[in-house]
Amino acid sequence: MNAVSSASPDVANAAGLARRFQSMICNREAAAPEPWLRDATTGPMSSFSRGIRRDVEAVRAALTVQWSTGPVEGKINKLKLIKRSMYGRVGIDLLRSRISGT
Repeated sequence: MNAVSSASPDVANAAGLARRFQSMICNREAAAPEPWLRDATTGPMSSFSRGIRRDVEAVRAALTVQWSTGPVEGKINKLKLIKRSMYGRVGIDLLRSRISGT
């Protein structure tokens, strides 16, 4: 990776910004988006930073709010998987029994 980074400053810059973004998310640093966005405005991460800037309040909320929709998303994913696997094969009664686990 050092050879690639030394050959292309853009790659080194993008890698550094990506590591900082990952650290910001993992450590839930609510104050970190502003400096990161300022540094990422130009260069290879500019498009990504524009997307983050458009919804910076949601990003800040994700870093500060303790609850998550992960469990709900998991249930929805399971329901869709069962529905797709049984599409056109059975009636609603069997689908209901597969979903409820009985």
